[in-house]
Amino acid sequence: MRSISSTFTFNRRVFNKHAFLLSCDSNMGRSVPSWRMRVESELQNLMPFRRALGPADQAAFDALLNEVRQRRTAGGLLPSLNAWQPAVLSMLVGLMAEIERLSTRLDELEGRHEHG
Repeated sequence: MRSISSTFTFNRRVFNKHAFLLSCDSNMGRSVPSWRMRVESELQNLMPFRRALGPADQAAFDALLNEVRQRRTAGGLLPSLNAWQPAVLSMLVGLMAEIERLSTRLDELEGRHEHG
């Protein structure tokens, strides 16, 4: 009989909370890791690259990674075997949102300058 803890590799707190729902004899579980798990693994593989960047570039890199993490739900809904497609789309959406925010702010400041 295999132990449940060796069969399942998700958050231990969640596992312990819901262990009573799982049978020791079952083969339940994911056969393929979720997109969230795959992309987080990919992002962790980038840490040597991050360490080689200067401080300003590290901050920019971290911001891109945070855009991916903030859009986990959307990324997980995109049927893709490649973890990078939804990750890059998440980064691009984050960048576009920031450009739009800055553009709106610039328009506001220019409007004040013209009327001031």
